[in-house]
Amino acid sequence: MTDLIEAMLVMFWAGYVLLHIYLLRAPVDEKIDESVPLQGEPLCTTPTTK
Repeated sequence: MTDLIEAMLVMFWAGYVLLHIYLLRAPVDEKIDESVPLQGEPLCTTPTTK
């Protein structure tokens, strides 16, 4: 029973590490246009001052 638990823990942590390696290697989308607001985000307008 102990061998089964150890094997499951090894598989879990190996999958965890491999997932993080995969996510770190994922391409980053650097072409983000910051002038376009996020979906559902209201446009920020400041009131005019006198």
